[in-house]
Amino acid sequence: MEDNFRLVEYKNKKIHVRFMDKDKKYDDIVFTSLVIGPNGTGKTRLLSEISETLRFINELKTSDNKMKRNTFEKGLYLSYKIGKVLYEITYEEDLEIRKDEDIISVEEIDLPKRILAISFMVNDKFVFNDSRDLNDIYYYLGTRQTSNATFVNSITKKIIDILIKKTTNEVFLKKLKSVMKFLSLPPVMDIYFRLKSKQLFDKEKIIQKIHLEIAKQRRRFDYRSDKIKKLSDDYIEKLINFVKKDFNPKNLEEDSRFLVIKYSIDFKIPYKNNILSEHSDFLDTLVSLNILSQPNLLLYGDSPYGFDNASSGEKQFLYSMINILSHIDYGSLILLDEPEISFHPNWQIKYIKYIKEIFEEYKNCHFLIATHSHFMISDLEPGSSTIISLNFSKDKKGLEAKLHDENTFGWSVEDILYNIFGVVTTRNLYIADEIDGFLKKISMNEIDKINIQKELKKLSDINQNLKEVDPLKDVIKIIFDRFDYEK
Repeated sequence: MEDNFRLVEYKNKKIHVRFMDKDKKYDDIVFTSLVIGPNGTGKTRLLSEISETLRFINELKTSDNKMKRNTFEKGLYLSYKIGKVLYEITYEEDLEIRKDEDIISVEEIDLPKRILAISFMVNDKFVFNDSRDLNDIYYYLGTRQTSNATFVNSITKKIIDILIKKTTNEVFLKKLKSVMKFLSLPPVMDIYFRLKSKQLFDKEKIIQKIHLEIAKQRRRFDYRSDKIKKLSDDYIEKLINFVKKDFNPKNLEEDSRFLVIKYSIDFKIPYKNNILSEHSDFLDTLVSLNILSQPNLLLYGDSPYGFDNASSGEKQFLYSMINILSHIDYGSLILLDEPEISFHPNWQIKYIKYIKEIFEEYKNCHFLIATHSHFMISDLEPGSSTIISLNFSKDKKGLEAKLHDENTFGWSVEDILYNIFGVVTTRNLYIADEIDGFLKKISMNEIDKINIQKELKKLSDINQNLKEVDPLKDVIKIIFDRFDYEK
């Protein structure tokens, strides 16, 4: 088992953030840190800057070219722990790396095994990379297909590609069951390819179409035809044998208008999923030859429905969890940007709990999550989670960050909004009005002793439900002391 990776601290000219107390002993399970703050405080940018710092250090470590253009600004500081060892990266005039305070070379530094950057937003701020160097530890798992574009159908294709590769893996299927459980869906999935024309129901017609399409695409001067131009005669023969033996289109049960090739994912016997993996290259070629449509994913709720018709919350959770499951490694840093978007409050409350359950064997990983969700914060266990709030400085010229030491597990929405987000709710205002009204009656001599006791009893009931850190508690204490009231 690899040592725990724990992000400790990050600093630049604009902000100084502590993600955990490096001297505190935390529980030995999956670690989560939630970064909160108003729009404009740079939560997403913070995640991106951390990933790019570590990625650049990895490039220096693994590249023969040690003269790479430095992208760091003066004032940079990043620290993390791997096991009990503290690594510190500093840049002032020059790059300096320390291991437990001793200066080391860049070749000697240990880094997280992988950095996974996940977002379901079309305009996420993570760096896009589709062609990875073998030594690269950074994986962009967002929805963009280019540096600035997202294609809806590519999201389905990405998920299906992963399922084809991974569903022969028993551990992956077990975790996928947990993902389905979160969505209250049974562990049942189908992948199907639709024939583009019902006239291709006859295998001889399909074979004729294959030869015609190959000939047509080989005459084109189009990069999209490159794959077809490279097909060998031996491969074409195997493709035709596949059509003759294993290609058996049937009516789609959910919509009889379509003829499809359908594969059911077997959650109980993983090796049965080998057939989909074995057929996948031929199927992909038939898609390129305009015989089959792009694959679709079928889910089963009260009735079957396509992934395209799933709720935005279902799409987001399936997409992000399947991507993480297929790329995570021990000792990784996982960056999640606003995963709660499109989630029902009940899902937001359960999210952190399920993260820790689904990835329980990756307890040496650190999940860093930028969020606006107060529901997520109510489900944090202090032994394996931290909260960091970002805010504008009082002069509005800079940013401030606070590592909270409050135990928020089980707090009410109002407690979290007031004490963590700094947002006053109608409940906070109601309590403040109760106190203000009582003090006004006292100052105007509009209340007798009997009613004073009644009001004090009411304040006592309110006081019992306030957290120790709530400033209203201090105000109530002053009132109690003034009247010698015993709580």
